[in-house]
Amino acid sequence: MLKQSNSMRVACASIAPVVLGAWLGSMALRSAPVHAGNLDFLAKTPAGQFNETDWKMLREAVVAALTDTSPEPARSWRNEANQHQGTVRVLKSWQDSQGRPCRRFRLDNSAGGYKGTYTDDACQETNGSWVSQKGLPLSWVAPPTAAVDG
Repeated sequence: MLKQSNSMRVACASIAPVVLGAWLGSMALRSAPVHAGNLDFLAKTPAGQFNETDWKMLREAVVAALTDTSPEPARSWRNEANQHQGTVRVLKSWQDSQGRPCRRFRLDNSAGGYKGTYTDDACQETNGSWVSQKGLPLSWVAPPTAAVDG
């Protein structure tokens, strides 16, 4: 039986605005009912269909696109095992008032017959990581998985 921890509920609540972009989810949503943690809205989105491999590929594509300094960076990903796929496109680049490189990016993903688009701004921290302006560290795309009762 799966049991959600309080930290899982807090993590899900704190990322809910990002999840609305239909690109965020986790393996926990595949192994536990999607309604767990009030995440019903993910059931009919690409995010609700993604597995761990999909999230890894998406994360790598996001970081690669944000880090690419070419004029119009874009990265695509595709999981051949389940045909889930997506593209990350950088739409705009600038430096913020602190001198950090920032990017507006768009994610277009499809999985399980569903399509979703998400747009956000991200800035690179001094440690090299990218953080969404909606508060999500982009080097960590998926929320923690639910704990399993033994």
